[in-house]
Amino acid sequence: SAKAKQIKRIDALVPEGTLIPGILETAIVSDLPGQIRAITSQDVYSFDGRRVLIPTGTRLIGEYQSDVVRGQKRIFVIWTRLLRDDGVSVRLNSIGTDSLGRSGLTGRVDNKWRERFGSAIVLSIVGAGASYLTGYGSDEAFGQDN
Repeated sequence: SAKAKQIKRIDALVPEGTLIPGILETAIVSDLPGQIRAITSQDVYSFDGRRVLIPTGTRLIGEYQSDVVRGQKRIFVIWTRLLRDDGVSVRLNSIGTDSLGRSGLTGRVDNKWRERFGSAIVLSIVGAGASYLTGYGSDEAFGQDN
C-alpha cells in the first residue's frame, strides 16, 4: 500500500529525477573502472523554484564501470557525492544520464581497431611491398609474356 506524506520544506528539496547539468573535469577510459569529477554548469533550484540549492560550480564526484561490451556506445556512471563551495557535502546514489535522461554517458568510443587489426594490416602491406620489390607476383616471375 502507498502512503502519502506532506513535504514540510519544499524550499529545501531538490525533487527526485531532477537533471543536474554538468561538465566532466576528468577523462573516462573504460579499460578499467575509475572515479570521475564534474562541475555543475547551471544553478539547480528547490522544488518550489525559489532557492538555488545546487549552485553553478558545485563539484560532483562519481564512479564509472569498465564492463563495456563490443558495440556499446555508453558507459555506466554513478554519481556518489556533491560538494558545494560553502562546504556542504551531500551523499548521492544517482545514475549518470545524458541531457535527455538516457542512462549512461556517451563520448568518443575507441573500439581498439589499431590493437585488433593493426598488425594484420601492417603485415599485409609489408607482404605486398616485398612481393613488388622482389619481382614475385609480377608477370615475369610467373613466366608469362606480355
